[in-house]
Amino acid sequence: MSIPTTIKALKSQPGEGLAIEEVPLSTNLAPYEVLVKTRAVGLNPTDWKHSIGGMWGDAGFVVGCDGAGDVVAVGSEVKHVQVGDRVGAFLYGTQHESNGAFAEYARYNSPSVWKLPEGMSFAEAASITVPILTAAQSLYFRHDLPYPSTVKANTRPTENILIWGGSTAVGHHAIQLAHLSGQRVIAIASARNHEFLKSIGANVTIDYKDEDAVKQIRDSLDGLPLKRALDTVCEKGSTRNVIDAIDPEGGYLTITLPVDDATSARRAEVKVEFVLAYTLATRTPIAFGKAVPVPFIPEDNARALAWNTHEQPALVDGWVEGKGSKCGYRTQKLRVGEGLEGVMEGLNIMKRGEYAAEKLVYNI
Repeated sequence: MSIPTTIKALKSQPGEGLAIEEVPLSTNLAPYEVLVKTRAVGLNPTDWKHSIGGMWGDAGFVVGCDGAGDVVAVGSEVKHVQVGDRVGAFLYGTQHESNGAFAEYARYNSPSVWKLPEGMSFAEAASITVPILTAAQSLYFRHDLPYPSTVKANTRPTENILIWGGSTAVGHHAIQLAHLSGQRVIAIASARNHEFLKSIGANVTIDYKDEDAVKQIRDSLDGLPLKRALDTVCEKGSTRNVIDAIDPEGGYLTITLPVDDATSARRAEVKVEFVLAYTLATRTPIAFGKAVPVPFIPEDNARALAWNTHEQPALVDGWVEGKGSKCGYRTQKLRVGEGLEGVMEGLNIMKRGEYAAEKLVYNI
């Protein structure tokens, strides 16, 4: 495949705008990088917040984190994928003048890259990487749950795990992973999504709007401990509610966005940790949202690489487009559009909040 020297990319603009521009394409890869010709991209809340949100990003950078496509070049250290493979991947978008997922080609840190099964479409793959790795980072790299591949089917749960925001992209994947890891899953989400969340592994579903949600959680434990939790929402009091729901003896809560010090210290016996998925896809320290310093964590790179080399293939084995994998793993409901022009509108759809319990993906 002939690799161009310039490509089209979606870039952030002054005044919270977006534009499709020509940018140079570097084929001088670092040893750990993978160059991918983009076939589809997936939108995440972080994308609009970094570009048109006016809060976390700056103008002049290529937007986008989640992509899927064909490998056209690999660095000298890359072993788990090769040229010609169909892959999904993610990066920290809106940080580079010429590299981001919402472009005709993108360079990725190899730990974030995974090989697609034969039956999976590029659009399905583009919907997965950021949310599944965000969930995996909390559940396995922080909470140390047993990997799904090590747990026998129909294992009787010995503890609960609470997932607040079950219908978010991260929550959707966290519920499935926790279920496959033998946990009893309590999922908090809008009532209209409860039936679906139970179909993917939630044992208990509770409406986040209920004033007595914390009491309902405590009443639903079925005699098992609740010492672990993941908050994928981190707003409107969700983190405080999760902290209050954890057992009196205490426990551990991972959160996907920073919260104020008073919330983190609400209960001394509950450890609250902000976990950022970008540490799986970067090789340098970053300033998340231009404000929160996050160090380079080599262990996260190593664990992501191991996950995408061994665990991810097992989860998606036997994939049938539109139905999911042999073990029952599946994507969210997809809303599929076309082209970088469509992505521009998709980011505004997300900013306006005109979507729910679905993933916006675009074929490129």
